[in-house]
Amino acid sequence: MSSFDVQIYLYDLSHGMVRSMSAMLIGKTLEGLWHTGIVVYGKEYYYSGGIQRGVLQLVHRRKLFQWGRRRYRKMCLSSS
Repeated sequence: MSSFDVQIYLYDLSHGMVRSMSAMLIGKTLEGLWHTGIVVYGKEYYYSGGIQRGVLQLVHRRKLFQWGRRRYRKMCLSSS
């Protein structure tokens, strides 16, 4: 039986702007304005007016097209 990693993808919707301006605006530095997606079995699950599902590469291409290049991180949560 093979196992699959369960990952969380964190996308900074502000393109780094929150990090550079948050200290001036609210007195503390925030790292980003995050949108998250859970990735398992080659599909990404995310909230966008309801729970959505998409093939990982297609979701990334669509997000990059809509919002341009932006920072993202991924972390392994567990294996299934």
